[in-house]
Amino acid sequence: MRQVRMGSIPLVVWALCSCLSLAQSSATIEAEGGPNKDRIKWLQPTVNGTTGLFTVYSGEGLRKGEFSFMSGMTNYDRSPGNLDISNMPVTFTLGLHDRLEWSIGFLPWRKVRAGAATQGYYNETPFLRVPRGGVEHEGMSDMFTSVKFNMMSETRNQPFGFAIRANVKIPTSAENTARRDDQLRKGLTTGNPDVGVEFLFSKSVGPATLVLNSGVQGVGESTGQRELQSEYRYGGGVALGRGPVQAIFEANGTAWFGDKGRNNPLTNPRAPIDLLWGLRLLPAKWLSVSAAYRFNARTWQNDIREPNRSGFLATVAVNRKINRPPTVECRADNTTVQQRGSVGLRATANDPDDSQLTINWRTTGGRLSGSGASVTFETGDLTATAPGRYTVTAEVSDGQDSATCSVDVSVEKLRIAPGVTCAPATRTIDMGGTAMIQASATDQNPGDVLRYAWQVDGQSVAESGSAFTFGTTGRNPGRHTVRVTVTDPDGMTASCESVVEVTAPPPPPQVNRPPTCDLSVSRNDLYAGSALRATARASDPDNDTLSYEWSLDGRTLSGRSGSDADIDTAGLAGGSHSVSARVTDSKGASVTCTASFTVRGKIVIELPALRIDNAAKARLDDVALQMQNDPRLYAVITGFDISRNARIAQRNGLRLAMLAKTYLVRQHKIEEQRIDTKSGGSGTPRRIEIEITSR
Repeated sequence: MRQVRMGSIPLVVWALCSCLSLAQSSATIEAEGGPNKDRIKWLQPTVNGTTGLFTVYSGEGLRKGEFSFMSGMTNYDRSPGNLDISNMPVTFTLGLHDRLEWSIGFLPWRKVRAGAATQGYYNETPFLRVPRGGVEHEGMSDMFTSVKFNMMSETRNQPFGFAIRANVKIPTSAENTARRDDQLRKGLTTGNPDVGVEFLFSKSVGPATLVLNSGVQGVGESTGQRELQSEYRYGGGVALGRGPVQAIFEANGTAWFGDKGRNNPLTNPRAPIDLLWGLRLLPAKWLSVSAAYRFNARTWQNDIREPNRSGFLATVAVNRKINRPPTVECRADNTTVQQRGSVGLRATANDPDDSQLTINWRTTGGRLSGSGASVTFETGDLTATAPGRYTVTAEVSDGQDSATCSVDVSVEKLRIAPGVTCAPATRTIDMGGTAMIQASATDQNPGDVLRYAWQVDGQSVAESGSAFTFGTTGRNPGRHTVRVTVTDPDGMTASCESVVEVTAPPPPPQVNRPPTCDLSVSRNDLYAGSALRATARASDPDNDTLSYEWSLDGRTLSGRSGSDADIDTAGLAGGSHSVSARVTDSKGASVTCTASFTVRGKIVIELPALRIDNAAKARLDDVALQMQNDPRLYAVITGFDISRNARIAQRNGLRLAMLAKTYLVRQHKIEEQRIDTKSGGSGTPRRIEIEITSR
């Protein structure tokens, strides 16, 4: 049996080397798929039930609702007496709380084999009766239970795991004296309860988990000639690998202290130190298999025979592990982007169980490039992604549960300035001539409506289209600059210029000089049908006889030949009108003078009720047509109501005026600022009066 265990050492060493290589590969893969946190999902029971490595305990513990059933076999050697001890523990470990772990177990079978009788005894078998030829006993041994309270945990983002473990050993034969004495003589028990407390520390570093233990065990008072000593227990170990294969190395020892046994120099003459190394296989969360070679590094050389050192440990555990869902947080480099732009997004995932995670991305618009924890949201061409808000979602799964996070990205319209060219670039015309300037504008944003604003020599002109006719009227000969500015709906602009050279006409011959004229009207503002007199004050530098020709709005007025003319305003439309007098001297030279006046056109529309009926709408359609044809016209709408109550009449009159204004604005797109409304109060019949004038 010893040769088999010693011969297994090369096999164990080879397996450990293979495990180290495998653990390193697993760590690289795990680092890509999940956070480097505590390996709590791989936490397994020790040979004594409490979770840890082989014999030393972790500062972490099972979470609430998790449990492990463990059965195993362990063999180790002790001295004096060349003791060979085999135990078959059966344990149950339960997470009562995320911080509290409870374990219970017993030894249904224990075997103690001793060599030749020797002086001295070991604390675990103080009453073992050993004849000169040696002895071998087996049978049921003690029960044991423990509670581990976790105070610090790496799963709570603390720097290391730390716990306190309290344990009690309970002899199974304490109430049966005969049975107890038999077990004492066979070395299967000490016969009394033991109570201990230990401090447990664990720390994860890369693919390794470091574990350290330190504590004391109070050994119960014995009944007999032997006095047992209390124990100081210590140990440490490291597990390499965080996947389905772990290589484990341990060292643990016992030192005795106290007054008991001090008078007997052969009491526990050598404190043992065990070294263990082996493998733990975890093919699934619910199953683990552990095997280790155990070596006693300190033996008592005064034994009659050469002490044995080699032992082993093997366990099988069935577990219940609770999967906890992952969490994920999304963030974006920027939450606003223009068309043709892109935004980088990243998902930071965390899994309490350190599971491999997969990340899937989706978006309500645009497109995503890349994979894994980082992707890029791209808008593509202008027609690919319309302006708006889009939601990008990352879904993280550990294979059982999933979590999502989202980021809203606002896509704004790309602000691209339009382009424009003017043709021709230069043009020469004679005084009195005209030049057509054409603006050719382009815009990359589909659907944009461009506005044109023209200037001549820095002065704005009324033209608003893409073409402008330059005339010489009112302009001097010389160089003139025509400039157009194109504006898109985003306020982006572009401009171009054309140069027009106006040549001066030859000087006129010194002939008859034309007369001069100044025209005035008796009233500048009047209602249609009111009397109006126009007076032309003319003179001729050559004192020639003058004659007069009158016109109204470009139409000749017959029967009027003097310097005064009475104007018939009946039937004139509301707005601005002009009266002109052409003054001609006896030699044919003439001059035209003009004066303007404003006619307030009053339109009365009777209303049978407090609403705009179809007849009223027809009249309003005529008003709208008149205002559309002449953008200089403005309207004042006054409403009258037949109510005798002044307040009601005032209110209803304003309501009728507003109804008429609303109809003109909504149905005919007349600008609101061109229409004023007011109430005329009480009047008969109910009506609205519309005065049309120019400003």
